[in-house]
Amino acid sequence: LLDALERAGALSLRDDEFDKDGELIRFRRADLRPGAREVLAGEGVLCDEPAAPAARGPGRKKATKKATKRKAKDPAGAGDAHQQ
Repeated sequence: LLDALERAGALSLRDDEFDKDGELIRFRRADLRPGAREVLAGEGVLCDEPAAPAARGPGRKKATKKATKRKAKDPAGAGDAHQQ
């Protein structure tokens, strides 16, 4: 997929490496090129639909029931001012 995006002109690929615990780790970096969005929106692209909303990343936690109830009960956030 990355090679196809590079051929289309949407990104550039380059080989890179780093050393971790005495082991050489090799990988490829992918950088978006200027105008990548226009390239991807043109003809020949597999998907013409608008982008889907981003999935919740690994750094964000799912809201707990307690936090959800607190937001529903106090939508202005006034109750949070007392909890410092």
